[in-house]
Amino acid sequence: MRTVRRTCWALLLCVAVVLTSLAIVLPAQAANTKPDNKPTIIVGTMTDWPPWETLQHGQFVGFDIDLVTAIAKRAGFKVVFQGAAWEDLFAQPPFPPYPRFEMVAASVGVTDQRAEAMDFSDIYFPAGMYPDPEAFAFPLGSALVAPVNAGLAQIKADGTYAKIYRQWWGVDPPSIP
Repeated sequence: MRTVRRTCWALLLCVAVVLTSLAIVLPAQAANTKPDNKPTIIVGTMTDWPPWETLQHGQFVGFDIDLVTAIAKRAGFKVVFQGAAWEDLFAQPPFPPYPRFEMVAASVGVTDQRAEAMDFSDIYFPAGMYPDPEAFAFPLGSALVAPVNAGLAQIKADGTYAKIYRQWWGVDPPSIP
């Protein structure tokens, strides 16, 4: 009987040590994991314009999608893609006072007429395949233009742009000013 009591006490002591250790370790680990405080931006895109952007099995895929994802990683924000018809990406010419999207990634050609109504990132696809060079579009005065341009410059410099371009187009990218 005495042996059973000692075993029970020893077992209870072990449990107490383990629980105390967990009480110390878990909060310390939680303190070491940083919350993800990256801002999230809503990016409008099309769902039916492959290989630029399309919706497959509930996931957005395409050249523009991969570029925006790589840029967001470098620029320090998260992205949520939302599909829309071309006209709806620029509703109420071209953006309402409170834009539905903070950025549009839909192979938008840069034209003088569009430049009067929206801001553009730097060019990411030169004229040639289409008459106008392409860029990402933003509501006028958007603070996102600068970080997106910085992220775009980084992916061009580190080879990520070329890798994505080759993946979707099968050839090396042309030089982009």
